[in-house]
Amino acid sequence: MKMIRVVHTWALPAVVFLIPWGARVIFLQPQVDGVTVEALTLSLFAVELLVYVAAAVSVRTVRRRPSSAPRRAEFVLFVLVLWALASALWSPVPALAMQAAVRLLAAALLLYLLARQEDLGRVRDAFLLSAALQAGLGLWQLFAHEIGASTLLGVAAQHAAGPSAVIESAAGRLLRAYGTFPHPNVLGGFLAAALVVALADWRQGRAGIVVSGAVPLIAAGLLASFSRSAWIAAAAGAFVLVAYLRLDHRLWLRLVAVGVVGILFAILVQPYLVARVTADGRLEERSINERKLALIQARGIFLAAPLTGVGIGQTVPALIRAGEPLLEPPHLVPAVVITELGPVGLLLAAAFLLTLFPRGRRVSPEAAALAACAAVLSLFDHYLWTAVPGLLLGALIFALLLDHPRQTP
Repeated sequence: MKMIRVVHTWALPAVVFLIPWGARVIFLQPQVDGVTVEALTLSLFAVELLVYVAAAVSVRTVRRRPSSAPRRAEFVLFVLVLWALASALWSPVPALAMQAAVRLLAAALLLYLLARQEDLGRVRDAFLLSAALQAGLGLWQLFAHEIGASTLLGVAAQHAAGPSAVIESAAGRLLRAYGTFPHPNVLGGFLAAALVVALADWRQGRAGIVVSGAVPLIAAGLLASFSRSAWIAAAAGAFVLVAYLRLDHRLWLRLVAVGVVGILFAILVQPYLVARVTADGRLEERSINERKLALIQARGIFLAAPLTGVGIGQTVPALIRAGEPLLEPPHLVPAVVITELGPVGLLLAAAFLLTLFPRGRRVSPEAAALAACAAVLSLFDHYLWTAVPGLLLGALIFALLLDHPRQTP
């Protein structure tokens, strides 16, 4: 019985801690012109399986609480998952559609379980501890200029001289921090959300050793990701907290500490930081042009199936069939959703967001800050919909957002 209680207590914190874990079993990994395309890969991530294990051990202890997601929001999310599953019927690659729909189901299940926990304290600490470890690993990768491959961690080899995510400047090439995520932008989004959560905890007076020790490291790791969208997301969340709280001295002191870390880091990587911020350089120009092209391509894919969409997880297969040059979804979650699930899918996603907070339900500063962070991430990248760690991060953000349902003094 004691062992069962331990499992019940730590199952969900363990899942949250392991969101960055990229270990998986690969069943099929097709190539296009000799290059492996991740969006075509059939695989099962270990963390996906852990979500279902956590659900199995937690199902008898799940109870509704005042901050749980409203029943209408749960119903809409359930219908969205069903619509995603149904899209496999008209998808060009049904196996990929089923895989993407099952991953969406795992994220919905994680949100369902987290939203019904009486206390998310352990979950928050697990999130911040995981973020601190990822930040530390990312900083080591940044200064080592390379990342070794690891099947156990699910990490691919990266090098500043290779075809990896790097920053170019007159000083040379600098490898961006990955952590154990598939791309630095995903690491940046994870750390941006963690930083906003930590600042909210400080405001609530819940800052223990984990929070106080993690924040400087998380802030440095966020900068090391060189993810502009994550920087903006973290800034948006911090701005909302400051706007709500005005001159709360506790939050100001912590923001100053984060600012000092940022200044010290900026001094260390000044030429690369300037290149990234000004978007001046060959790689930066290419990144911007590819983002524009991805939106144009997505428009063409949507117009080919404007009523139903091409099916969840089918953007890249549809691009291949259309002979498009860039095999990547648009860096805009709403655009990916409407391309894959059509107007019905987009309306269901919007209805879910709207029903999370019914009319008359006041929103706390912490919830507003997390919502601002998530909104920025979804408007500047696609991983909150297309990648397993992104989907689970989104579920975690929504659960923590619901953990602050009302305006606090």
